Amino acid sequence: MVGCVVLNYNDSKTTIELINRIGKMTPIDVIVIVDNNSTDDSFSVLKHIKMVVMDMEITVVLNS
Repeated sequence: MVGCVVLNYNDSKTTIELINRIGKMTPIDVIVIVDNNSTDDSFSVLKHIKMVVMDMEITVVLNS
C-alpha cells in the first residue's frame, strides 16, 4: 500500500488540483489531507471530497 500526506492552509483549490495530479502520476492507495487550521473555508470544502477518487481513499483531518 502506498500513501501520501498533503498539507493544506487556506488553499483548498490548489490542494484539490494537487490530488488530481497525484492520482494521474503515481499509483497511490491512500491520501491523507491535513488542514492546518485554515481560516478560510478550506476544511469544509476538503471534507466534501472525503470519498474514493480514482481508486484512492481520501481522508481529511483538521490540525487545530
